[in-house]
Amino acid sequence: MIISRIGKALLICSLSIAAISCNKNDDDDIVEPVTDEPIVAGQGGPATLFVTPQHKGFNIDSCTIYLKYNTSTMPLNGAYDDSAKVTMVDGKPTARFWYLHKGSYFIYGVGYNVYTSEIVKGGTPYKITTETNTLNMVTLPIEPAGKK
Repeated sequence: MIISRIGKALLICSLSIAAISCNKNDDDDIVEPVTDEPIVAGQGGPATLFVTPQHKGFNIDSCTIYLKYNTSTMPLNGAYDDSAKVTMVDGKPTARFWYLHKGSYFIYGVGYNVYTSEIVKGGTPYKITTETNTLNMVTLPIEPAGKK
């Protein structure tokens, strides 16, 4: 009997100590946003980029457009992050890139001008300046493959 009373007393003491020592801090529920990682160019954002290649004032409908993220210069190794074939959009040859973040991009195109029978290519830097649902329309000037 004495042992069971001692056991009960120890149990009550242990629970009392646990209840008294366990304080919840109201600041425990606050989650601070992580700001160490800046938003960088690339997929996953709300912006859209439409690119129309042109050579000598003519829209080029036989073209592939390449996109490099986080740079304003052509990649030395020729590796791009995304590409799209030009298709007709509202009667205009356009390559479409969806769901992009704001940031720097390099746009490069390679195609064929049926009017001059020339392979054409060229690139330009482009910057999406806002992290909102925007449509960015770009005309990409391209030249014969032998010219710089």
